[in-house]
Amino acid sequence: MPSHSSLLNSSQTTSCGRSIDDEVRERASLALRQAGYLRLRRIEVSMHEGLATLKGQVTTYHLKQVAQCAVLSVDGVGGVENHIVVCPNGGIDRTHFESSEKPFRENHKRE
Repeated sequence: MPSHSSLLNSSQTTSCGRSIDDEVRERASLALRQAGYLRLRRIEVSMHEGLATLKGQVTTYHLKQVAQCAVLSVDGVGGVENHIVVCPNGGIDRTHFESSEKPFRENHKRE
């Protein structure tokens, strides 16, 4: 069952004059920062009517799932669209390195 906060219209404002979506987005971002993984701190969270959208890059599918679970645990989040991309090599496309930039063992040939 959705929480009471997720049933509120996202255009409603809190007592501080901020929208409900802004408040929930901040709590979702905090949940990612507190999840214990540095890479999750770079994940971008946006909210629209209780639906969280996650964008960014991580190095494993495990981290992608941890991010999704952390955000889903936040009161006011009714669902998650997970657009996090998994880049096992840290997002570096190693096919474009110059031959001189490759590790020594790849360039060195025994005679």
